[in-house]
Amino acid sequence: MLNFIFENIGTIVVFLMVAASVTAAAVKMASDKKSGKSGCCGDCGKCGGYCNSK
Repeated sequence: MLNFIFENIGTIVVFLMVAASVTAAAVKMASDKKSGKSGCCGDCGKCGGYCNSK
């Protein structure tokens, strides 16, 4: 088991970094949604009318 870890340490580190980034993005998105922030800039002319379709 320890030999496997030493042989694949680079892959494991990259995987952990990617997993941490995805988790941080998901937490940020959930936090923004909970606090009422959205992707809307408030100017419906810029989003092509998406705001009016809700």
